[in-house]
Amino acid sequence: MLLEEIVRRTDDFGAWRYADKIRLFAWFIGSVEKREPFTADDIAGCFEAMRVKKPSAIAPFLRAMTIRDSPELIHENGGFRLERSFLKAYDELFGTTSSRSVVNRHLDELSGTIDDPSQRAYLDETLVCFSNGAYRAAILMAWNLAFYCLLQWIYRSHIVAFNAQLRQTFPKANITIGSVDDFSYLREEQILTITRSGRLIPSGVYKVLKEKLDRRNALAHPSRLAVRDVTAEEYIRDLVENVILTL
Repeated sequence: MLLEEIVRRTDDFGAWRYADKIRLFAWFIGSVEKREPFTADDIAGCFEAMRVKKPSAIAPFLRAMTIRDSPELIHENGGFRLERSFLKAYDELFGTTSSRSVVNRHLDELSGTIDDPSQRAYLDETLVCFSNGAYRAAILMAWNLAFYCLLQWIYRSHIVAFNAQLRQTFPKANITIGSVDDFSYLREEQILTITRSGRLIPSGVYKVLKEKLDRRNALAHPSRLAVRDVTAEEYIRDLVENVILTL
């Protein structure tokens, strides 16, 4: 895990106070790079690597972290080590959480079971986006993967029932699905409505897909909605466990 990746996951890092940047850099050096004890020069190197302005003196910030009511650092052998509680708190905030590991494991496991070129393309892009902190893009690609799985499942196992329900639910559509590509003539919302009306998928799967489609739509357009790692984790994990693996 690179420092650049961690910084990219934070909100408005450039506007952080010096003290907060130093806390993050100290955690990165001690927890991720396993370099303890570290010095003010090591912290300065992080400022330079991230190309952000550093304070005129870093050592006073580090010393202040050792004398707080709840110390964050321990002064030792001319350098500093992370205090246990501080280490645990920052590991949970910025480290590779257990849920993130589960998502990565699920995606990696899927890669060994998917032969369809279109599905593989969606999965590969989801993996790249998620691993590199592009969480909004990861959500969009995960939706594409899950929905394409749904279309293939319908075409493979329920196309006759789907076409019959299509004529009932949208009689003016004048469409018959003869291939997976033909689903493109319908909106995603219409396809979900047909599967629900025809009881072609379990109600739980429909609810997950409908909720994820609404969230995808909200995130796919320019907005002020923030997308953090935990948001993408929950979204992808729900689709993998309750849609892709189910179908």
